[in-house]
Amino acid sequence: AGGMLEDAEAAPSGPERDVFIKQAVALFASMPTIVSLKLLNNKLAELKYYEGIVTLSLAVAAARDPEDRALQPELGPACGLARQQRCEAYIHIYKAMEALMHDADLCNASGATLALLAMIKTALASNDTFFVDGMYGFVIGNCTAAEGLLSLDAPGLESYLAREGGLVPAASAAESSTAAESTTTATAASAALNNSTPLGPLTRSQVAMLEMLCRMLIEKGRFLDVALVLGALGCRRCGSEADLILSLDDRVAVLQSAVIHARTAGDAALEARLDRVIRVLEFQDVIRKRLQERHDSLAADARRLCGGKGDPVGCPRATGPSVPALEASLSALDKALTELSEAPLELSALYNGYAQQFALWDISLRMIHFAGGCGGGDMDDRSAVVQRLWDNELLRVFEQCREDDPLKRIEAACDAVSTLGSSLHYDPDMLPLAHLAERLESLAAGLPTADGRSTAAEAAVLVEAANRSSELIVRALTAAAGGSTAAVWKVYKPLVYREQGHTVPATPMDSYRTNAAVRRVKVQLLRSAAAACMAAILDVQRAARAPGIAGDAAVALRSQAGSLACAADRLSIEVLAYRDPGCEAIARRLDAASTQAEEVLFPTRGQPSELWPVVSGSSRGIWIRQMHR
Repeated sequence: AGGMLEDAEAAPSGPERDVFIKQAVALFASMPTIVSLKLLNNKLAELKYYEGIVTLSLAVAAARDPEDRALQPELGPACGLARQQRCEAYIHIYKAMEALMHDADLCNASGATLALLAMIKTALASNDTFFVDGMYGFVIGNCTAAEGLLSLDAPGLESYLAREGGLVPAASAAESSTAAESTTTATAASAALNNSTPLGPLTRSQVAMLEMLCRMLIEKGRFLDVALVLGALGCRRCGSEADLILSLDDRVAVLQSAVIHARTAGDAALEARLDRVIRVLEFQDVIRKRLQERHDSLAADARRLCGGKGDPVGCPRATGPSVPALEASLSALDKALTELSEAPLELSALYNGYAQQFALWDISLRMIHFAGGCGGGDMDDRSAVVQRLWDNELLRVFEQCREDDPLKRIEAACDAVSTLGSSLHYDPDMLPLAHLAERLESLAAGLPTADGRSTAAEAAVLVEAANRSSELIVRALTAAAGGSTAAVWKVYKPLVYREQGHTVPATPMDSYRTNAAVRRVKVQLLRSAAAACMAAILDVQRAARAPGIAGDAAVALRSQAGSLACAADRLSIEVLAYRDPGCEAIARRLDAASTQAEEVLFPTRGQPSELWPVVSGSSRGIWIRQMHR
């Protein structure tokens, strides 16, 4: 064998030289107990025959453990000793690989990569699964050529990555066939995604293993398995240490990638399920951020109690009846924030345990909308739940501005309706416009008296706020209704003409209604109804002025204008009959609205109109109004 190596050194590079080297390696491998690995491997490295280093080292390792005790963990210490003896031979392979990775003098970069891949291929052809697992870890952890493993038909790589990544238990190492590997990976990922076998917490190195597994599965075109593994990664549990933390934003990013692969695989059910998980995670993230803001605010209050330093717990300066409540609130928020950061939660758990418990009424409404309703019960019960949540949200934003200008308080309530309602207007059950209009009008009528406003000047401020609030309310309801002024006007007509406008069950909101005169509420309703009518007429007017309006479209617009003009006339009569000091201004506004509607009906004054049957009602209304005056 030594002579053959000498012949190989003397021979020029080519097939003859390769034959000498291979014959020499085969002879040395037949006598593994007497060869010197260090000397031979150095010689083979000089000859750039790196595959021979693998062959000789594995032969020596097998000779040191002829009973394969290293592959039998149940033997305990005997297995450990056998593994140590084998590793003394494996180290020569790792040194050669490391030299290829880092020593640029051995060969050029492409040659080093090819030589490294040749060593890996030779190792993969052996039956030494203990070495193959160790080599996978060495290559993946120490070189950029790890991606080269994905281009090889590497037996056991999928099982290794799934096992080292924490997706499957170590006991599954015996599953070596390709079919068994595929089944094990898909089953484990599906179980983790279903939370029947939760995944994690995982370290960053474990996550890197599973990410490499996904890249390998993509190379094989197994997109469904990729979606399952990414879904399991996105839904995994977290730990308290920095290496084990996964932010909710990162979870969503991983799950969005899983959705793309599920779509590629054509699994609509999995795609919809992952989409739902993402939506629920977004709710969880919003709740966590809202509670973090509340926690920071309470912590600032706590620092003020301690003179700007430390925690109020045990602080001698932190005294007073509010301290125990503050401590309890901070403790509850700390617990909730920890739970929200650990793992994804179910929608019902988020709703009952966090959104309801911490009075996040707007998020509660969005969650009910996403879930498709309030669960069981008849429509009246579900409607009452939605109305109560809206009442709580309006009260929250209204009372947060208790020390501000009255109009700002109305603005806060209107902003809540327009912002939240615009995302719910496609679902009329979630956006009870009539109920919201009534509640906003009750608030705008100057009903709350808890501020102690008693002087004439302060009362005048409330009156001015009520006069200006109608525009805000109508604008907010229109935004909530998707920009439909017609829908808002449709809401106000029954509110104005019914005698008893209060039809909802008793709630905390009712205190605002009972503290005010019904007459003021009626005037506020009339004022806002006039604003809604004007807004609807302006929309019709803008549509009528658009270029290209003719035929049936023009007839429909003029019909709407006629109906609105007639409604404005009737409402004006209703306003004047009420005989309130503020009604005269409302009637003048309705006159202006009716005039604008008539401009749509009669673009040219004095010109006969083919729509006279439509406008005759409006004309009679105008005449009746004039006679009434």
